[in-house]
Amino acid sequence: MIHIKTDSNLLSPRKLVLQLIAYAIGIALLAWCITSALEYGHWDRILHADLRLIGLLLGCTAISLVVNGATFWITARPVRVRLLADGRLVSTVRFWDMQFVNLVANLLNYAPIRLGVIARVAYHMRVDKMNLMQIGAWFTVVSYVFLVGIGSCILSTVIHPIFDWFWWLLFLGLMVAGGLILQLAARFKWIQRYAQGLHQVAEDPLALWSVMALRVVDLAAFCGRMTAALWILGFHLAVTQVLILAVVAIVSSMTPLGRVGFREKSVAIAAGMLEIGTDDIAGNLEQLALLESAGEAIVFIPTGAIALLWFRKKWVRART
Repeated sequence: MIHIKTDSNLLSPRKLVLQLIAYAIGIALLAWCITSALEYGHWDRILHADLRLIGLLLGCTAISLVVNGATFWITARPVRVRLLADGRLVSTVRFWDMQFVNLVANLLNYAPIRLGVIARVAYHMRVDKMNLMQIGAWFTVVSYVFLVGIGSCILSTVIHPIFDWFWWLLFLGLMVAGGLILQLAARFKWIQRYAQGLHQVAEDPLALWSVMALRVVDLAAFCGRMTAALWILGFHLAVTQVLILAVVAIVSSMTPLGRVGFREKSVAIAAGMLEIGTDDIAGNLEQLALLESAGEAIVFIPTGAIALLWFRKKWVRART
């Protein structure tokens, strides 16, 4: 059995109760989506789906997995997160290790409480010998990069809701601005004092712009999976509409309320608000949301279960 010892605030009784309540609400929302999809959905389209579209659905999820694992690895690499124990080098944050930790975290996010974050923190404390301050600073940098990508997409679409060269100009300009803001912030002494060395990410141009580029790839992967789900159901939306649905899927996946149910219902509601204008799709919004989400679950759950065996092995071998 794996015993996790982290900061008490992560598993405080109050937070556990709130997350369990949120999970119950999420299950109810998921059941609502499934019931509606069973009643109105075109299941024959899924049963006879083109294998190439299914490949696109699952392939885009795999791309997102690798990209997100690489983001964690790159943000740690410039500061060479190595800690000394007993006067010798004991740990480095390795690329494949981050990929496996990412797989486990994605699997555990389907649990009644958001165990994904807890597992990440516990792993890096025990295996990589990092403390909560270092992990907090590291995750703050990663969160900032994620938010820059999402925010740039949202602002670009609000300012210019047509997917063309000007949209791309706005989007890339906002991404660059977000990177420059991080570089500027890293110069402040008080930030360097609390950043635990992670300010060096902004000082390393290759690292900074690599993770920014990975945000673009991740967004494209979300759009690709949403497009595949739409095409399987026989619908073809404008690129801007697909972007909106992809952003909703990303944001709702990151909510602290829980992964299950909230994302599916959020995507279905967003699809309904787009005023697509066909009665056909109006009765299949929940099916669209479920299919897009299933494109993640089909990849996350089995690969995460395999990675969990690796996680346990690393955990047992790590020195306490």
